Amino acid sequence: MVFDSVGLVLTDDCNARCKMCCAGKPELQEQHHTLTHQELTAVLSQIKEVRSITYVGITGGEPMMHPDLVQAVCDYDFGRPMRISLKTNGFWGRDPKKASSFLTRNSQRIKYISFSYDEFHCKYVDLNSIKTLIDLAWNKGIPTDIVGCFLKDSMSAGTVLDMLGEHAYRCNFLYQPVMRTGLATNFDEERFIRPYRFGKEKLPCSVALKHTLLINTALQVYPCCSQVVEGTILRIGDLTVEPLSKVISRTKHNKLLVSLFTKGLTPFLDVISDEADCPSEFSTPCEACEYLFRDTRFFNQFRNEDRVEKVGVSAPR
Repeated sequence: MVFDSVGLVLTDDCNARCKMCCAGKPELQEQHHTLTHQELTAVLSQIKEVRSITYVGITGGEPMMHPDLVQAVCDYDFGRPMRISLKTNGFWGRDPKKASSFLTRNSQRIKYISFSYDEFHCKYVDLNSIKTLIDLAWNKGIPTDIVGCFLKDSMSAGTVLDMLGEHAYRCNFLYQPVMRTGLATNFDEERFIRPYRFGKEKLPCSVALKHTLLINTALQVYPCCSQVVEGTILRIGDLTVEPLSKVISRTKHNKLLVSLFTKGLTPFLDVISDEADCPSEFSTPCEACEYLFRDTRFFNQFRNEDRVEKVGVSAPR
């Protein structure tokens, strides 16, 4: 199994307190942390050793609360071309001079910037800051997008596009239903948008196409680009214990991951379909994955001898 990209969580700190944030899981609050420069350098050196990795996605929390760490990633010598993306709420666009200087310095390394904006983020980030950054990035040839998260009764995607005005033509716009995880578990069930209906929709794992790892601030490794999986039994390694190369090498023997990547989530949902509280609808495949693997509740069912062949599961580490 070859992984070609890494999502790197530099910090759990954020200047926003969005009510739908997946990083608000109670079990993650105990490990709230920002990487030290020493930790970051150690992680980057391990990424360098894995030659298949050619893409690093910087994320958080809000990574630009620690621009020195972001700059350290951009300046690091990986010994090969490395594409870098930045996930941010865009608050730093409030200082156009500093923002322009940062983007000018890193225009050859940062290949993509993704902003978050919707009803939840607008309470903390001025849209004009994001517009400023879209313009600056556009002028420097850096593509951008805006990801919006939505409930049935929240600000609509159309409203966000109207607010963007002509800037909507300078960036991509991605529509994301709010997932019932993290702080969003406090929302009433009827508010969620559920486009995936169990039994009617196939639920593929997007990592099967992206082949992405996630390294969080506790230096735990997950086989996914989504932070929704943090705290689940899908953790595949710990960089305080073993190197990234060894973690990756071991994944080819992980039957659970092979099943997920090749067959998707549907076979696992089939196994537990008789459970009284098994949801009939999901916002995204990622939400279904977090439901299945948030703990070991269903794991023994997956391992039953008459079902192992169906989903190919071995014990998690």
